[in-house]
Amino acid sequence: MNEQITRSLIYNCIEMFLCGQALYLLFIKIPAARKRAESLNKEFTITEYWQKDWNLIIGMPIVATMLIIGLQELVHWKPEVLSYIRWFFGFVGMGGSSFIIGKYSGYERLLNRIGDIKSDISDSIPGVADAADVAAKAKAPKETVTTEAIQQIKNNDAG
Repeated sequence: MNEQITRSLIYNCIEMFLCGQALYLLFIKIPAARKRAESLNKEFTITEYWQKDWNLIIGMPIVATMLIIGLQELVHWKPEVLSYIRWFFGFVGMGGSSFIIGKYSGYERLLNRIGDIKSDISDSIPGVADAADVAAKAKAPKETVTTEAIQQIKNNDAG
């Protein structure tokens, strides 16, 4: 295939990159963040997620722009890459977003802090190894463990 770098190809590459990024965010990252927030008894809002990670989401297309700027050099070196370049941009949109957001997400740092605080509180209760231990002793789902349930377990263990 003897394809040239055209304006249409560049637009296709940008579109594939944005589609890859959107697929990652909409079908993988946001549902996972929602589930993780719920497991920590924190309400998930897309607004808060956006406020914490907007810079990463908007910054990722800059990577696509850099790749497009350097595309001519890559094609000069290996002309056959043009046959796969659209899919490459799609995978970079998805994989790059996964890497960057996974490593630098402000929302994930927030959830990690909440989990650490809850873990520290659980660790400070004598005789309780973790939330699963509390849940087992209270015969309740882990998500429903409250300070009242912990107090009831203490009273039962004491009496």
